[in-house]
Amino acid sequence: MSYENLKGQVIRIKKKKVFYFDSEGIYNETSIEKARKMQLKGLKSDYYKLGEYCTETDFVGATARAILSLEVGDTIEKLEKEIKRFESIEKNAEKSNDYKNKVFRVKSNKLYFFNEKGEWTCLPEKEALVADIALPFIWFKNGKDVKYCPVQFSLELLHQLNIDNKIFLVMAIKKLKIGDSIEKLQEYYNGATLSKKTSEPIWEGIVTKVCIPEFRCKPENPNKTSTFDYIIVDVNLVTTWEGDKKKYIEEHKKGISKLVLEKVNKNRTFKRHNVPINYLKISKITLCKDRNVLQYVLELKPI
Repeated sequence: MSYENLKGQVIRIKKKKVFYFDSEGIYNETSIEKARKMQLKGLKSDYYKLGEYCTETDFVGATARAILSLEVGDTIEKLEKEIKRFESIEKNAEKSNDYKNKVFRVKSNKLYFFNEKGEWTCLPEKEALVADIALPFIWFKNGKDVKYCPVQFSLELLHQLNIDNKIFLVMAIKKLKIGDSIEKLQEYYNGATLSKKTSEPIWEGIVTKVCIPEFRCKPENPNKTSTFDYIIVDVNLVTTWEGDKKKYIEEHKKGISKLVLEKVNKNRTFKRHNVPINYLKISKITLCKDRNVLQYVLELKPI
């Protein structure tokens, strides 16, 4: 596949800088004002954030990872080479039952995995992106929002580690410290219990992360800077789940919804709007199977 069509197209927006491939296929940066004058393809106003811009194109998987790894001065040829490298890493990881060099956890722009020596280690996102390790599926949205889909655990790997309870596995992973071994993970796993203190993981076992709420306005809203029309919250789910995932979610919807509302209530942007949490209603819940995400849409209740 050729990526020559990316020439003259906005690829990324970061810190009010626009990144794009010029006519020579060189990755470059400029200001938003200059990008508009240059009439670069794919640059548009962000309807949900007044005064901000975004891209028309989303990127996913190995392509998203390669784009996020680019440095100014890189070429389209390098992009293509990196996409092939990352595709190869992911393909080999899918075939292998080895637990090493596979990201098990993503938190606060840091990625955690067992290195070649079998030691639990951590890399900042920038370093992890270019490393020879398998990452969770990436969705690079609007040229500025990076989302990692829930970490996948193959059934073969779970059987190899003698793990059959994903709830306890998530709890054990959270306990790992830098330098720990796979034996330590199994020790934490074997010692995991669902006491009253940890009773909430009954439904957290399927939830890996409640993402930062996105406050959005309808295009016709004249006051986008100080109001919102609805809130979108993505809830990342585990990918490997024995049984009927949809039925399980439905049975534990109340607990998952509580997590979402707590996340919104603690959000700084929501607090600035000075809206009581009980003024919100959950208007829509959608299971996005392609991304293993449960998407919530919250709106203000009618007055």
